[in-house]
Amino acid sequence: MNRKTQIVIFKDPNPYDELNYGYLLLAPHSAKDSEYMIKNGVPLGMPYNIVNISDLPNNFFEEKDFYTFNFSNPDGIGSGSYSYVSASVTIDVVSDAMPTYKEWEEAKNV
Repeated sequence: MNRKTQIVIFKDPNPYDELNYGYLLLAPHSAKDSEYMIKNGVPLGMPYNIVNISDLPNNFFEEKDFYTFNFSNPDGIGSGSYSYVSASVTIDVVSDAMPTYKEWEEAKNV
C-alpha cells in the first residue's frame, strides 16, 4: 500500500446516522504495519474501503459530507475501539479484539 496516495474510508459506528463515514490517513513515516494501523484505526465491526486519493474529487476534504460510499463489498472490517456522541451522551466501545502491535508482529512471523 502506498500510504501517500491512499485513504481508508469507513462506515461511521453511530447507529443513528446511516450516511456518515470517517476516514483515516496513514502517516507516510509510520514504522507500524499499515494493515495493523487500519484494523486498529477503524472502529470495531465497521466496514472499510481503501481508495486512491486521486480517485476522489478535488474538493473532497472541504465538502466530504456531500459524498456517499458503498460498503457492500468492503476491503475489510475494523477492530479498533471508538467513542461517539448521541444526544449529548458519549458512548465508548472498547475493543478487546485487537492485539498489541508486538502480538500482531509475532503472529505474522509464525
